[in-house]
Amino acid sequence: MIIDMHTHVPLNKSDWPKFIHTCRTNNVSIAIASALGVTDWPQYPSKEVVRKANDLAFEFAQYSRGLVRWLAYINPQNANWPKELQLCLNKGAIGIKLWISIKSSDGSIEGVWPILECAGKLKIPVLIHSFNRQVDLFKGEINTLEVASLAKKIPQTTIIAAHAGGNWQIGIKQLANLDNVYVDISGSFPQRTMVETIVRELGDEHVLFGSDMYGREQSSQLAKIIFSNITDSQRELLLYKNSCRVFGLNGNSAASQQITNYNSKTMQFMSEVVDHFCFAGKFTFLGTGVSIEELECELIRNKYTAFVANAETLHNDDLADKNNKFITEVAGSSQIKPLATIDPLGDWRPLLDQAKQDFAGVLVSPYFHRWSLQDTNCRDFFESCAKDKFPVWINCDLGDNRFYMYPIPIRQVSISELNWFAANAPLNTYYFQALHETGIDALLTNKRSDSMIYCEISRLTDVAGSLINVLRKFGRNHFVFGSEYPLRAMPTVKYVADTMSCAKIDLVRKT
Repeated sequence: MIIDMHTHVPLNKSDWPKFIHTCRTNNVSIAIASALGVTDWPQYPSKEVVRKANDLAFEFAQYSRGLVRWLAYINPQNANWPKELQLCLNKGAIGIKLWISIKSSDGSIEGVWPILECAGKLKIPVLIHSFNRQVDLFKGEINTLEVASLAKKIPQTTIIAAHAGGNWQIGIKQLANLDNVYVDISGSFPQRTMVETIVRELGDEHVLFGSDMYGREQSSQLAKIIFSNITDSQRELLLYKNSCRVFGLNGNSAASQQITNYNSKTMQFMSEVVDHFCFAGKFTFLGTGVSIEELECELIRNKYTAFVANAETLHNDDLADKNNKFITEVAGSSQIKPLATIDPLGDWRPLLDQAKQDFAGVLVSPYFHRWSLQDTNCRDFFESCAKDKFPVWINCDLGDNRFYMYPIPIRQVSISELNWFAANAPLNTYYFQALHETGIDALLTNKRSDSMIYCEISRLTDVAGSLINVLRKFGRNHFVFGSEYPLRAMPTVKYVADTMSCAKIDLVRKT
């Protein structure tokens, strides 16, 4: 049994069947949903908008025929919240959802206290959007330190900190040792070691599975638990037992009998896996990484080969030294195909000469090394690679920069430069890393018919529908596998791609 306790009602009713189908594909027996608006999600919704949103959630639950339970969405700044809450409870709501209107426009949080006190008396849980990130929060948004303060002030109320606070490494430290606080794991990309760390720090009875669908891809969020290093009994707690207890649900109901056997899933998207988005070494700004030996073992275990770059070159000026050490360390590996990291605006010629002799290709990063794909000063570099048909991997992002351990200079790759590069780059083989659907659409729509441009799929598995959308439009031949290891568990992207493509392969074939 699986309970997805953090989902959202799709605003477009034409997406409701897709929501139901996705839950069935992932063997989700119960989805707990809230509606944060009817045409959009305003930060401070009026009482009329809140009323319509909760009516939409009720209607969605009725439509789902037992799959969906729902939460009463409350804006603490609306004086009629007691009446709204009671109306929702009378119609079957099983808890409260608070989003980014928890603080008033002048920054006061006191308006939420009566709601939490009321929830405690009624013995219903409160799901609170909570976030820690590098940039400023929204005016009415709160972080996990503020959630902890509320939990201490009103200890009789069960509070669920959504998203484990966004930057979960900060969040779990601030929420530890609070008996009335739980977290869900929804929203972020499926980061390796996330779940086991949260379980260790907060306890396995305080962690719930939630996906943040219909925005995040549900199977991507499930993969966090599936591939985490926890026991089977702990997995059951996270997938449904904790939610049954917190929300007062019956784990043995007729609608909740299906048990998922993850090992029996048929993998169809790719049979032989070559990884095009993989690193060895340590990302200092993320506080994570793996050694060459650890990477080699993981590749062998998953039966992958990988084009691998040195993580330490992404934010380091001495690329020659790092490349030399890297090629020495990977010598003799049968699984690793090394990539030399080069900055096209630096002294690239000697590095490229060495790369053509010793490496399988080159990795360049306009994202970390902060240059534009349209920069004419990079033209000679790309022409030199193309002259010898030396393949180029182009890194456009990594992880989630909102949650880096400390701010580092980066540069977002724009749609306009992807358009330009697709139409003007010298003929060669290019592999793009970490592009979202809009970037891929720009790149592949504008590429010349004789150019060989490929995109790895990791980002497409994070957002609901993205992979299917691009497969429909461009077919499979333009896409390659990328794991984003060691940020993600190595099998995660393949699991999600297989789940999505197996479930919807008929939709792909219609185009």
